[in-house]
Amino acid sequence: MAAPESARIIEAYFKAFEKGDFDQVRSCLSDSFTYIGPTARFDTPDSFLENIWHVGQILHHIEHRKTFVDGENVCSIMNFHVHLDEPRCVPVVQWAVVDHARISSIEIFFDATEYSLMFPRIKS
Repeated sequence: MAAPESARIIEAYFKAFEKGDFDQVRSCLSDSFTYIGPTARFDTPDSFLENIWHVGQILHHIEHRKTFVDGENVCSIMNFHVHLDEPRCVPVVQWAVVDHARISSIEIFFDATEYSLMFPRIKS
């Protein structure tokens, strides 16, 4: 069975993010994009992209564990393999909403304790 369009858009987003291709990441996001996470909130795609490079600097690989699709809602359970003071595996859950073939919102859940210590000045 072919993956629904919303799942394909999320997959393209993750591939671009993992490669550090932020122009491609931007093309996956709607102009009215919002992001909510444990370290920041962004109400525009451009403010999100201005700050996402922090993660790009420490991200080595995204291990996809499971994806659940319910129409425009896509929930992804992943392990982010990052390098902070040493290599680590960070469990992450992302809930994304896809509207008109673009991601309109992302809400992400993870233990941000160490990340917040690395980048204490990140603000929304």
